[in-house]
Amino acid sequence: MWLGIWLSSVMEIDNSSITTLRTKYLEQAKAKEAELAELRVKIAVLDELSVEAGELSSVKNRDSAHGRPAGSPKLDAKLNQAVLRSGLTNSVLIAITQDSSRLFSPPQMRDYLLANGFKPGGKNFGVSVGTTLKRLADQGRIMRETLNGKPVFKAKT
Repeated sequence: MWLGIWLSSVMEIDNSSITTLRTKYLEQAKAKEAELAELRVKIAVLDELSVEAGELSSVKNRDSAHGRPAGSPKLDAKLNQAVLRSGLTNSVLIAITQDSSRLFSPPQMRDYLLANGFKPGGKNFGVSVGTTLKRLADQGRIMRETLNGKPVFKAKT
C-alpha cells in the first residue's frame, strides 16, 4: 500500500513538472519566433537601404563628375545666381531658407555653398561659415539645435 501511494505521488510530480516545462518551452518558442520576425523585418529594411545606397552612389558619382562635392544638393538657377552675387551671410541665409526643414552642420553648409558656386575669399572658409551660422543664430535669424552633441542650424519656423 505504501509503495502505491509513493508511486502515485511521484507520477503526479512528474506530470506536473512536465506540464510546467512544456508551458515554459512553448512561451520561449513564441518569444523566439517574435524575435525572429523582428530580425526578418530588420533584414528587409537593410536590403531596401542597400538598394537605395546603390542609387545614391550613382548620384554621388554623377555629382563628382560635374565638379560638385559628392552628394551636394543644387540650388535652382535663380538662387544659384543670388549666391554668386551675395556675401557669405546672405548666401547662408539663402541656402537655409531654400530647404527650411533641413539641418545644416557648418561643414554641410560649406559644401552646400561651394556646390552652388560660392567663391570663398579667405583661407579658412569652413571656420568663416561656422562663425556666420553661430552669429545668425545669436541674432535670432536662424535656429540652432544640437544633434549628437554637435551644433546644427536651420531656418526659423
